[in-house]
Amino acid sequence: MIIAQALHRTAGSPMAVEVYECPSCGASVDKDATECPKCGEIFEASVLQVDEKEKPRATGGRERMLFYTGVLLVLAGGPGIAVGSWLHDILHIPLGGLAYESFGWLNRLVAAVGLVILIVGIVLLILSMRLGSTAGDEEYDVGIPRKS
Repeated sequence: MIIAQALHRTAGSPMAVEVYECPSCGASVDKDATECPKCGEIFEASVLQVDEKEKPRATGGRERMLFYTGVLLVLAGGPGIAVGSWLHDILHIPLGGLAYESFGWLNRLVAAVGLVILIVGIVLLILSMRLGSTAGDEEYDVGIPRKS
């Protein structure tokens, strides 16, 4: 407990000094002291060097980039390249000449590249959703069951 006492330096002195008791060791400590001279107990929060809570990082930057890249790759790889290549042969669209059968291997290669781009886009979309769902859960550690 903090006990305030009035002590006089001299009998006739009107000036009073407030003294408190240290909560740790019980020593008499001056009112304006920031720490106990005996045990070193810190009284002021400004003197106490406590690590402040880490500033919250800008969450969502990486997840947002993965999401938009995934959407772009899904749109380009799916309908843009793969389906476009097959439609060129099936519907006889005169894009790149009229030789629909002679570019068969090239169209298949373009379609395969389009499918790979589509799959990479889907994987990026899944990663962005997966990272976004655990980004706000600060106390969760992998391998430990979540608290209900």
